[in-house]
Amino acid sequence: MKRLKFHDQIRVFNVEGIDMVGDLHTGTVIGLDEDGKQFTEKMLEGEVDFQARSAMTETENELLNEFTECGFFDDVRREGIKSAYVHVTDKCNLHCLGCYSLVEDRNNKVQMPINQVRLTLNQLKECGVKRIIFSGGEPFLRTDFWEICKMAKEELGFEHVSVITNGTLPSKAYKEAITYLDEIAVSIDGFDATSWFIRDEGIMPAVIETIDFLKSHVPVSLIATLHSKNIKHMKDYQQFAKGKGLYLSYSILSVSPDDEKFQDYLFSQEDFLSINENIKTLDYEAGMLDTPIEAMSFGCKGKCGVCSDVISIGADGSIYPCHMMHDDNLSLGNITATTVQKAVEAFDMDKIHIDSIDDCSACEFKYLCAGGCRGRSYYYHKELNRKDAYCPLFKAHFSELMTHLKEQIGMN
Repeated sequence: MKRLKFHDQIRVFNVEGIDMVGDLHTGTVIGLDEDGKQFTEKMLEGEVDFQARSAMTETENELLNEFTECGFFDDVRREGIKSAYVHVTDKCNLHCLGCYSLVEDRNNKVQMPINQVRLTLNQLKECGVKRIIFSGGEPFLRTDFWEICKMAKEELGFEHVSVITNGTLPSKAYKEAITYLDEIAVSIDGFDATSWFIRDEGIMPAVIETIDFLKSHVPVSLIATLHSKNIKHMKDYQQFAKGKGLYLSYSILSVSPDDEKFQDYLFSQEDFLSINENIKTLDYEAGMLDTPIEAMSFGCKGKCGVCSDVISIGADGSIYPCHMMHDDNLSLGNITATTVQKAVEAFDMDKIHIDSIDDCSACEFKYLCAGGCRGRSYYYHKELNRKDAYCPLFKAHFSELMTHLKEQIGMN
């Protein structure tokens, strides 16, 4: 007798009356009727004899074929880090409210020496990282930044090298580096020359000039940070991006709710619903960063990308599980004293898995959103295994998706 059993990342769950089986490793989701659910539960318990397929119903055989094709029986191996944020400097020429990489006395800090940048990039290459995202501070404040970009792209051969910039510097600051960049992401605060919210007043004309210069030399994307004061302008941001012919992603302001200076910028429950409504009605494609983006897509998930898909290196060489977790208490060590590989291997992945988040244990959406962003959980609770404070946004989003799904299959 040859019994088949799923690998340990398979979950059976029900969302708004629809039974599903999903693979936390690949994200695959398969809908089930009652017979399919019973058969799948037998599979979970290892009670199905593969050699008795002739006695199975047509539906059971179809499901078994589907499970096999989707890799439900395959060995699951931990994949390497795909992307890495490398903060090459803490120095910045702006004073943005809620900056995730803000450090005290940042403009007097010694920037990462270029030999340490090389050490960092070499270690990331050895870990199998494919994508490098340079950040800061403002990376282009470094006069040798072009050398760093050249090192990453030409010498070490990373598949995709990009940088996040505030776009306020003169065009000459960008000229040497853009030859070695696959993409530049420009963070925008306003949606025209006069609007501003959390950044220095009056910078948007310079930012717009930079965008116009850069897009004629290198692929450019835009990032706008959402907060309570600008969500009503989501369509304005979209129109600005559309007018420039550029892709726009939204980041969500993620800050401590206990800090008084952020109180006027925190989302209310109504704001979450407003964001979801705006996303539904926009006629121009937009992404959602730091939500995280994978949490908004329809698929089976057990965790966000912390220390599995992404890692972050601070400007002092500190290794962090994610660019949203630049906190001394979350540091995994320093690039000068350990290796990225050792730091990643030492990180306890179980503590950020959705099955370890008690707040989410009874939620029907938990295997769709994976509990959201662990960094934001830490901002709000000083713990990694608590649900994302922006949970209402995820619930509204997935409830809407389920409504459309039920309409398509005739359940409504």
